[in-house]
Amino acid sequence: MKNVDGENGSTVVKDLEERLGQQVYRVSPNPDFRSALKYHLKSSNIYQRRREIGAIWVASLGLTLFLVLLGTLIYALVKPRDLPKD
Repeated sequence: MKNVDGENGSTVVKDLEERLGQQVYRVSPNPDFRSALKYHLKSSNIYQRRREIGAIWVASLGLTLFLVLLGTLIYALVKPRDLPKD
């Protein structure tokens, strides 16, 4: 195989891509296979645990946001006012 550089190399690659694109046709999976695979994945233990962990993660972030907002509100209401200096 020759060593190709620069523009000549890019045309060789483009020609190769075009030839491969003409030889290879699109293959789509069988819809029955896809639905069966989806069903098996949803019922797997790993998928269930990922969903549980995701739900716990979202709930903890929501609780954290709520607590931060509550703390900010309490601080804004209770913060010391400008007291007169002695």
